[in-house]
Amino acid sequence: MLLEEQILLLARLRSAEGHLGSIINMVETEQNCLKVLYQLHAVQAALQASGRYLLQCQVKQSIEIVSQDTCLEKRCAEINRLVDLYRFYQEFSWFTSRA
Repeated sequence: MLLEEQILLLARLRSAEGHLGSIINMVETEQNCLKVLYQLHAVQAALQASGRYLLQCQVKQSIEIVSQDTCLEKRCAEINRLVDLYRFYQEFSWFTSRA
């Protein structure tokens, strides 16, 4: 992962972390349930967007390796990594769509 990509991902995660802290405070101070649920949804969306961004960065890096690396073993290993990521993404997407 490039440094710029890492910085962006960390900023997104820290933002979600801050929102989660606010939600904890809302629960501790017995705020309106609907407001808490709305904020929880926002944090979930932020985390899902972070996951998609991380996946996008990995796919981009993998494509570079598969298309440019001269070592067949490295290219095969990277293709296997992509297959594993795809399997995980399918499983995770199915799980979150059922929730």
